[in-house]
Amino acid sequence: MVLHNFIVFEGIDGAGTSTQLERLRARADSERFWFTAEPTDAPTGRFLRSMLRGDITLDPRTAAYLFAADRVEHVWGHGGASADAGNGFVSTRAADGGSASAGAAEAQNGAANMGVTEAQNANARTQAASGNSNVAEARGGGMTTRAAVAENGVTSADMLRNGNSSAAEAQSGAVSTHAADGNIGAASISAQCARGKLVVSDRYFFSSLAYQSIDCGMELPLALNSIFPLPELLFFFDITPSQSLARVDSRGEREIYENEPFLKQVCAAYRQVLERYADSGIKIVVLDARESPEQLAAHIAGEIKSRYGI
Repeated sequence: MVLHNFIVFEGIDGAGTSTQLERLRARADSERFWFTAEPTDAPTGRFLRSMLRGDITLDPRTAAYLFAADRVEHVWGHGGASADAGNGFVSTRAADGGSASAGAAEAQNGAANMGVTEAQNANARTQAASGNSNVAEARGGGMTTRAAVAENGVTSADMLRNGNSSAAEAQSGAVSTHAADGNIGAASISAQCARGKLVVSDRYFFSSLAYQSIDCGMELPLALNSIFPLPELLFFFDITPSQSLARVDSRGEREIYENEPFLKQVCAAYRQVLERYADSGIKIVVLDARESPEQLAAHIAGEIKSRYGI
């Protein structure tokens, strides 16, 4: 299903997604938009950030489950971004119809001995850090959050329940009708979209497919993310790793996945992901991320105005 009012920015590290999200936030009507990013500021997202910094070493499969758990909270739960995030936010879905049935089942029952239930509580997270994989494997999580996101995300015990009970709804298109019935957190992508906000997210499940597939293969990320709704509009920031890393280096220290050999593989994986979703109902806009920030902002504003009239 395509989630109405949901927009996603995607690209490798240094592509400029967070810069453009902040530019859009600066000019946008705060009553009409809600902005967010992944990983979230929920406990799951904070744990993932510590992994991305290299503070924690995880098996790549553990990272894949953790990102999916954080995304359940982001899309349906209570700990994504706080309700006082005055601007709008958007997200998408992580797998195509071809793998939805098997994927939803696997994501819901926690196959492969690392269920999402384990991924969503602090004790299980600690146990999941096996130390057997090297830091490079942790790059499988591959999603950074440089955009400003609201604070105060609190994980709900209902997180997995929401993800499981919403799986069938997410595939049938029914999930957005339940934004106010208590099963979906008020500060969630689904709820904000249902309220008429344009939700714009810096990264979504497409990042999981591109980054995590390098160390896990594509099957597991597809399965875990098959329950999530698709965005209406996807902006992909196209840039070479050498160009993006020059920007990264200008900021200072690199994170664990910010190296050229790995990002070359991620670029190739992104191409496969875009092809997979070419006929999914998403409008995919490929931007030349080498353009100036002003030029990119104008392209993005034009697409949003054309589609939403704002």
